[in-house]
Amino acid sequence: ANGVWNSGMLLLRIHHVSPSVTISTEYITTNLRIELATMGIALEQLRANENTDAAALSVLESGYYKLLRCTENIDIAHQLAAKKCFFRPSSVLLAEWLQEVLVAAKPMAAYKGISIVSKIGTDISYIQADTDLLETLLLNLLSNSIRFSEAGKKIQVRLTKDGPWLKLSVEDSGSGITNGTLGRLFSQQLGMPALLLGEHKSLGLYVVWGIAALHGGSVTISNRAKGGTAVRVCLPIESRSYLPMRSPQMPYLTKMDLNKRVRIGLADALPPKPVN
Repeated sequence: ANGVWNSGMLLLRIHHVSPSVTISTEYITTNLRIELATMGIALEQLRANENTDAAALSVLESGYYKLLRCTENIDIAHQLAAKKCFFRPSSVLLAEWLQEVLVAAKPMAAYKGISIVSKIGTDISYIQADTDLLETLLLNLLSNSIRFSEAGKKIQVRLTKDGPWLKLSVEDSGSGITNGTLGRLFSQQLGMPALLLGEHKSLGLYVVWGIAALHGGSVTISNRAKGGTAVRVCLPIESRSYLPMRSPQMPYLTKMDLNKRVRIGLADALPPKPVN
């Protein structure tokens, strides 16, 4: 209970402090990790108690996953802004990778009554990519689409080849984005304080933009004519000579199995896991 309360109060302070107030990313992530440790201990104790109410445990797990996702996104956004993001590209068959992630994500989107429909081209080739970062990119896009879509709606995920590029698109039928916001979603002029303390929806999209740029790619976002948003990520098929090779250190989330990573990546968009 203390872990939940303290985490909630911390997030309220983060989201309500004025963007003009100077607050370091290290301060935020350090405090978030403290709250994560507290909640992690509470979860272990509750799981070990056979009398624990399953519904209450599910709510606590949901809050824990939300905080874990928030911490990861802040970490990566800070690393991208400082040009120190861990980047370990390898040869990847993107079609197989995408299918594996979507198999884990589809039943979780169904918690909210949303279906994910995929269309993957048959001519998808290998590319040089960091699958850990691409997983973060994809889950941020899916999380946004699920979060702003109503039950009964569909999210379309496509992977196609277009000349020297692979195009990954995520389209939804949600609320869309105002025209005034569209033009500055990926702007570095916002800076980390504005991204962290102002429009929180921009943080995940900033991470998407930064990860695509690390791969020598690009991101475009637009409102669909029939409602909703379409995000398209273009990645080069051939390795670019300017792709940076950075530290081989692994982010802590990659040690978890895929289903748990996907559950964390979609935590902001999903309700607590249903209890039978």
